[in-house]
Amino acid sequence: MKTLNTTTAKFFGKTVDLTKLDKYPKPKKRGGKFVGYTFLDLTSQTTQDFLAVQDDNTGIRAGGINWSDVTKVITSHEVQNFQYHEFAERPIVWDITANEIDEGRTRTKGALKNFEKVLPVAMFEFPNKTQKTKVANGIRGNGGRVYGAPPTREDIVVATVDLVVNHKEIPCTKAAIRDFITDPIDGLDAYNLLPAKDVTIAIDVAFERAESGLLELMLKKERGEWKKWLVANGYDPDEYVLCQVDRSWNVADILVRNILPKYRMFQGKPKLVLFTKESLPRIAKERMSKFKEDLEQIYQDMYKLVNYEMGKRTGDAVSVHADVNLDNRPYEIVGCMPQIIGEHDNQYKTGQIIPLSEYTKGNKEDED
Repeated sequence: MKTLNTTTAKFFGKTVDLTKLDKYPKPKKRGGKFVGYTFLDLTSQTTQDFLAVQDDNTGIRAGGINWSDVTKVITSHEVQNFQYHEFAERPIVWDITANEIDEGRTRTKGALKNFEKVLPVAMFEFPNKTQKTKVANGIRGNGGRVYGAPPTREDIVVATVDLVVNHKEIPCTKAAIRDFITDPIDGLDAYNLLPAKDVTIAIDVAFERAESGLLELMLKKERGEWKKWLVANGYDPDEYVLCQVDRSWNVADILVRNILPKYRMFQGKPKLVLFTKESLPRIAKERMSKFKEDLEQIYQDMYKLVNYEMGKRTGDAVSVHADVNLDNRPYEIVGCMPQIIGEHDNQYKTGQIIPLSEYTKGNKEDED
């Protein structure tokens, strides 16, 4: 890539003086030797050609580069002065050994999108860089940032599983995965990036995925995306109620907003289709079962409440009970979206909603 022979240049409309970075400690990257700061010439076709073939950061970000983060980077640079202390601590890293931007790709995309002419970078030599080193540097470099978004639990999970499954640089044991995620020296130092609870979850999820040999175990979509899937497969989405099962209060919300109004207006039973944003099939199955149980419990509780009020007002001990036939509920759980990779692949392709009993098959609670 082409560099500029200057220490000052305009970046997002503000003059950046690279010599001011000398008063800060030299940046450190495991496995790397800091060489110095420079500007890359973004007007150079050679530089643009190199940057055009850069990957989308999938080894560091679970979903690759998030373009909303790119927009945030542009806004951050436009509304505040260049943050020398922030850049010195977390620079855009140009690996001059491999001739690639190793960290700071979201900021690089922001500069390109904003048609900046230069890109300030810290030059590093990495004579023996491994993917493990690259991932550790990248994820830790995203922590506590002014620009862009901090690493998420999913970023840590996907990056770790990738190192186990695809690169074979971490053994597929829970101990090895835990060490990499938590090690403050050679690993991700995750306790400085996420709450302790999320670190524990990340270790468990990464191990379960790694054991399966897959980066993803669940097909996760937003509600609007599932509606599009219904339309694409010949369903009328207005005939169904999409129910996310991950929040306990959703059960009461669905009862009040969807089931009771239809019952009151004699519009028939709402057809409920369940989906989750959970990453593990085991927990997804538990949540599907729990949703059904909670909905039945709240339905039974309505009868208990009415009986209590009747008894209090009339003194009559007579009470009414919900029909023992579960098919006679004022709602119908049609099934679940096909989400479990390796179990529902064919149903997803052919547009089939999975019956709840089939989805939860293998769930220990259902088997007891």
